[in-house]
Amino acid sequence: MYAKTSSKVNYSEITAKVIELMEQGILPLGSQWESGSNKMLPFNLATGKMYRGMNILHLWIAEMTKEYSSNGWMTINQMRKIATDDELDEPIRLKTLPENEPGRGNGKTGQKGVQVFHADTFIPKEWKLQQDDVYRSERSGDYSDENGVRRSYLKVVGTVFNLEQIENLPEKYKVFDALEPLEVQQPIITTMTEAYGVPIEVSNDGSCYYLPRLHKIRLVHQRLFKTPADFERVKFHELVHSTGHDTLLNREGVSLCNSKDIEKYAFEELVAELGAAFMCAHFGIPGLMVHAGYLSHYCKVLRKDDRAIFRAAAKAQAAVELLLSHLPKQEESNASTD
Repeated sequence: MYAKTSSKVNYSEITAKVIELMEQGILPLGSQWESGSNKMLPFNLATGKMYRGMNILHLWIAEMTKEYSSNGWMTINQMRKIATDDELDEPIRLKTLPENEPGRGNGKTGQKGVQVFHADTFIPKEWKLQQDDVYRSERSGDYSDENGVRRSYLKVVGTVFNLEQIENLPEKYKVFDALEPLEVQQPIITTMTEAYGVPIEVSNDGSCYYLPRLHKIRLVHQRLFKTPADFERVKFHELVHSTGHDTLLNREGVSLCNSKDIEKYAFEELVAELGAAFMCAHFGIPGLMVHAGYLSHYCKVLRKDDRAIFRAAAKAQAAVELLLSHLPKQEESNASTD
């Protein structure tokens, strides 16, 4: 029997893993290979759908630390369902690890799975609906609308296992459409960027940045980048920053780009790094850090708040969905995630 999954998210344990990698100079963003033959975002082997938000980062960390060469995952129940539906002669099962295998977990196979989460919202019991979307706190007596009282939370919804931990899975569940090369993707990215509508100007001062006051992005000329992929990575980073403008997703940190409180601004940089990595993976561009110099500040932010990385991932996912909503219709339908 497999152990029952707890529904509680261990924020401190997951954050500690992220900090440990960052202290080694690593920001765990992106798959660790540069092949365009498969999806670069973690995806479900049974459905083909890509994971979202913190699940992306959590599964990327597992791939990196356990040195998996696949980013395909599935649950025990999905293995059983495929075996039943496809009437397989051999059951789909987890590979059994040797007793002396380092890192062997509990259970008959010794395989350790990775928890996946679902984000949802709730209204605390203290807030009672009065009328016309106005809520009153029974504790403080304050009034607020629904947006002001609704709270977000994560719950564990299952445990998934990597393709490398599974045996007897039919080949059809391992094969997916190859990612198009960057030269094919670039016109699509350009169309998306133009439809999004934030102006991108050539920077003459040798720097790339987003200007919140003018709601513009400035990038050095594309020919000055070593590769087209480098250009797209930096552009995605600044595009994610721009989604935080007060007329769009209204992230507080966007206006702090000139602030002396670098730790506070580091959170916005972390959102931009995560969002850029998610965008790169969506388009099959190997992800590398754009602003590695913020690593020590990221660590300080995470040590003070073990839920900061979860909030950053959620905000990055919201930014990515806003940008991808401007894809041409066919590509937009292909961008749906689960």
